[in-house]
Amino acid sequence: LAVFGCGGLGLSAVMIASSERRGGGAAGEESAQGKIIAIDVSHEARSKALELGATYAVDASLGAEAVQARIRELTGGVGVDVSIDAAGVASTCEGAVLAARRGGRMVQAGLPHGGAPP
Repeated sequence: LAVFGCGGLGLSAVMIASSERRGGGAAGEESAQGKIIAIDVSHEARSKALELGATYAVDASLGAEAVQARIRELTGGVGVDVSIDAAGVASTCEGAVLAARRGGRMVQAGLPHGGAPP
């Protein structure tokens, strides 16, 4: 799972995913499906995401290419099964689409700012 934007909505997604991950599978299981990747520009938001159950945090201020490269690295080049855009801006929407594996799902949870779709 990749969560783009770690405000209230994104952190809620991290907590739910973390709870689900702990409830199923073998203890310590490290599959692509068990990884929760939190992406945000804010150091504080990334730290909070890790505290709440994210397994990795990626600094979005490094740029879109660096974020995608890190996600590919963490997933063995495949991408995530599910990505969530919890921020609702064009760059996070695009990043969430690109992070999903072939056949994966992207959820647009964050509402776009200003009424225009991302």
